[in-house]
Amino acid sequence: MIFSTFLGAFISLFIVVTQLKSEDTLKYYVNPRLLTPEASYPDTSSIDSGAMRLFSDLRISGNKGIFLSFNGNSGNLTQMLNISISGKLKDNIEIKGVLRDYSVPGDQDLYTEKLRDIDEVYLQIRKSRDLQVDLGRILYDGRNLLGFRGVWRNLSAVYGIEKGKRHRISISIKPGVAGPYKITEPYALVDGSVLVYVNGKEISKSQYEVDYSLGSLNFIRGYLPAPQDIVEVEFEGYGEVPGIYTDISYEKKFYSIRYREFKEDVNLWLQNIDTVLLDTIKQLGDSAGEIYLNGAFMKDHGDYNLVDSIFVFAGYGKGEYTVHFTYMGPDSGSYVFDNLSGAYKYVGKGEGFYEPVVKFIPPQRLRKFDFCIRPGNFILDVRISDFDKNLISKIDDGDNTGVSVRVSRFFTLGSGHLTLAGYYISKEYRDMLLTKDTLWREFPGKDNTIGGNLVFALGKEEKKLRFSFSGRRKGMIKEYLSILNTEFKNVSNDVRLSKSGDSLSLENILKIKIPVSLNPELNLSYYRRDSSFYLVSFSVHSNGLKFSLNRFRSPADSKLWATFLLHDRSEFAYYRINTLGLYDRDSLEIIYRSSFGFNISKYTRLQVDLDRIPSFQILREERFYPVNSGGSFFYDSLTGTFGEAEYGSYIRDVVPLGVKSSVFRNIYHFEAEHSAGDAKGMFSYTRTREPSQESEFLYLEARFNKLNYFHTRNIYRDKSFVINVEREYMENWVYLTLGSFRPGYKHTYSKEEQFKYVLNYPHIRFTTSSGFIEMGVWFSSWENNSVQSLSFKVNLGGTFKGIASNLDAIFVYPLKSVKIPLYLPSAKSYGFKFRVEKRIKDKYSLNAGFMRYWGERNLERGFMGINIGL
Repeated sequence: MIFSTFLGAFISLFIVVTQLKSEDTLKYYVNPRLLTPEASYPDTSSIDSGAMRLFSDLRISGNKGIFLSFNGNSGNLTQMLNISISGKLKDNIEIKGVLRDYSVPGDQDLYTEKLRDIDEVYLQIRKSRDLQVDLGRILYDGRNLLGFRGVWRNLSAVYGIEKGKRHRISISIKPGVAGPYKITEPYALVDGSVLVYVNGKEISKSQYEVDYSLGSLNFIRGYLPAPQDIVEVEFEGYGEVPGIYTDISYEKKFYSIRYREFKEDVNLWLQNIDTVLLDTIKQLGDSAGEIYLNGAFMKDHGDYNLVDSIFVFAGYGKGEYTVHFTYMGPDSGSYVFDNLSGAYKYVGKGEGFYEPVVKFIPPQRLRKFDFCIRPGNFILDVRISDFDKNLISKIDDGDNTGVSVRVSRFFTLGSGHLTLAGYYISKEYRDMLLTKDTLWREFPGKDNTIGGNLVFALGKEEKKLRFSFSGRRKGMIKEYLSILNTEFKNVSNDVRLSKSGDSLSLENILKIKIPVSLNPELNLSYYRRDSSFYLVSFSVHSNGLKFSLNRFRSPADSKLWATFLLHDRSEFAYYRINTLGLYDRDSLEIIYRSSFGFNISKYTRLQVDLDRIPSFQILREERFYPVNSGGSFFYDSLTGTFGEAEYGSYIRDVVPLGVKSSVFRNIYHFEAEHSAGDAKGMFSYTRTREPSQESEFLYLEARFNKLNYFHTRNIYRDKSFVINVEREYMENWVYLTLGSFRPGYKHTYSKEEQFKYVLNYPHIRFTTSSGFIEMGVWFSSWENNSVQSLSFKVNLGGTFKGIASNLDAIFVYPLKSVKIPLYLPSAKSYGFKFRVEKRIKDKYSLNAGFMRYWGERNLERGFMGINIGL
C-alpha cells in the first residue's frame, strides 16, 4: 500500500509538472484581484528562481510548490505559489507587488477560486506625486481594510472591506511539537487573516499552515520555534459583522467636501439567521440594540441534536444544529465544556458556565457628509449624518438623520484677539470614530443642543489676560460658564462663574509652579479649587535621580504618592531602580522595577532583577479538541486524564474567560556568567509568583576543557483554571558531555487534580557527525503502579549524490505487562520517521517523507512534493 501510494503520487506530480508552464502562473497573477500589503517586500524563495521580464525595467520572480500528504489510506493534495513583482512601466509608472498562496485547492485547475482563499496579495502603483494607488490590506483611519486607496491631485478615495477585529495572542511552544496549536473558534476566524510572529518578527507563511476549519496552526517544512521563543499569532475574528467602508474627499485651499459610509454586511449576517429569528428582529426595529438571542441554528452537517430541550453533541458534522455558546459566569449557565468530546455538555440549570445564546447586534450603517468653507478668518462647518441602527428593519427609520453646524469668526485687536463662535447639534447626529469597537454607539443623543462662546485674549509671553464666556441650551436646560484667567510668570489664577438651570457656583483656582535653577533642579506645583480640593506636587531632578512627592485631597478622597527613579552606569557596575508608592488612607501599595549589574572582571558579570508589578488574575478554562491527525495530547481512559505526547489525537486550548481580580506579580531573577580560559559557565534563576500561579526556572551550564555540564529545572504551579483546580509540574534535566559521549538523567513530576506520576530516565547518548544514538531506561510510577521500560533512539542524517536524508527511529519496550498511560514516554512504542530532499539545477526541489509507528500509538503518515522556481 505504501509503495503504491508513492508511485501514484510521483506519476501525478510528473503529469502536473509537465503541464505547468510560465503562462499558467502569469494568468494566476494578472487576474484582477484585491491585494494584501506587507511592511516590506519579502524574498520570493530560498531557491534562486531567476526572473521573468515583461518590460525592460520590470522583474517578476518567485516559485510554485505542489505537495501530497497522506494519513493511512487518505491523501490530500495542496499547492503553494509565491510571486513578487517590482520595477517600472511606461511613463515613469512605478509598480511593486507580491502574491502568495499556500493552499491552492487541487481541483481548481491550479487557480484559487475566491479572493478570500489568497493568503497575501499586494500591489502598489506610483506616478510622481499626482497619482498614488494602493491595492490590498490598507490601514486607514484606524481601520484594517481589504480594498484600495487612491490619490489624484486634490481628490482621494478609499474603499475596502473591514473583515473583522484584529486580535493578537501568545502561544507556548512545546519541545518537538509542531502543532496543532489552537488559535480561536473556527466560526470566528477570518480566512487568510493569520500572521505569525517569532520574537517580534513576522515569519514566512511557508513555515506554517493554518486549518481554518479547526481554527488551529501547524509549523511545517522542518521549522519549529524554540520553547523559549516568544510566539504570537495575529488574526482577524468575526467579533462583529464584517462591513464595507467608503471614504471620498475633495479639498481645495478654502473649502473641502467629504463623504464617508460604513455599512455592515447584511447578506453575510442573513446567512446565519433562520426565518423565525429574522421576523423577530424586523419587528424590533431600532430598539433591537444588544440582546442575547438563541444561539442554535438548524444547518446541514451541524454538531448538536436537540433532545428534550437540551443540546446534545452528536459528533462533528453529524448533528442537526450549529450551536454557539456564550460564557455567562460561574453558576450562571447550564452547560460546561467536556474535554472528552471536545464539545459542550448540559449539567443542569445554574450548574454550569455557558448558555446556548449569542450576543446580537443587528447590522448597522452610518453615512456622513461633511462640508467646510474657511475663507480668511471665517469658518463654516456643516456635517450631516444618517445612522440606521437596524438595516434589516424599516421601523423607527424616521429619526436616522442628524445635523451639526458650527460657525466661527476670528478678529485681531492690537496685541490681543477676539473669537466669536456658535454651534447647533441635533439629538439625532452621530459622529464616526476611528475604530469599529467604539463606532458611533458611544454617542446616544437625548436633546438638541445650541450654543456659542466668546474668547478675548490680551498679552504675550509671561503676562496674559484671557476672558471667555460660553452658553448652551440642551433640551430645556440652559448652561453658562464665564472664566477670567490671569497669568504672571509662574502663577496662574482662574475665576469661574457657572450656571446650570437654577444652580449657580463660583470657583477660584490657583496654580503655582516654582522652578529653582540649581543642581539638582527643584519644582513645586500647587493647584487649588475652593477650600476643599487641592493638589501639591514637589519634584527633584538631577543626573541619574528623579523624585516626586504628590498630595491630593478632596471631600471624597485623600491620596499620597511618591515616585523614585535612580539609575547610573559605569565600567564596573550599573543599576536602575524605579519605584512607585501609593498611600490611600487605609492601604499602602508599592510597585517597583529594579536591576543591578556588576562586571567583576572583564570576563565575569553578575545581574540581579527584582520586580513587583500589577497584573490581573485571569480566570481560564482548559479545553481539549479531538483531531484526526496532528494532535499533541492523548486521553488516557485508565486514569481519566489528558497528557502531552507527540502525534496525539487531541489539541489543547486554554480559553481566558475574564479577569477575576487585580493582583501583584513578583519576579526575582539572578544571572551570572564567566567566559575566560578553559573554564566557562553560566547560571540563571528566575522565580515568578502571584496568587494563582507560581513558576521557577533554573539554568546551569559549565565547561572545563572538553567536559560540559548542563542542568535545567522547571517548576510550574497553576490554580487559575475553572474546572481543573490545580496543576503542578516539575522537570529536572542533567547531562555531561565529553566528546561524543553524553550520559544524562531526566526527572519529571506531574500532578493534575488527584492523579500524579513520576518519571526517571537515566540514559547515554553517543554523538556522531551524522546524528546520535541514545539508550536508556524509563522508571515510571503512578498511583500504585511501577514499571521499567527500555528505550533506544536513533537520529541519522546526511547527503548522498545530492540527496539529503534524515532518519529518526525509536524503540520503547516495557519490562512489565502493565497498562501504561498512553501519553507517558515509557508506553510501548516503536517506529521511524524518514525524510529526503533533492534539488535539481537550483530550479526544482523534490521533498518526500514517511512516518510509521506501532505499539500503543498506531500511526502512518507521509508527504511528498515539488518546489519550482519561476
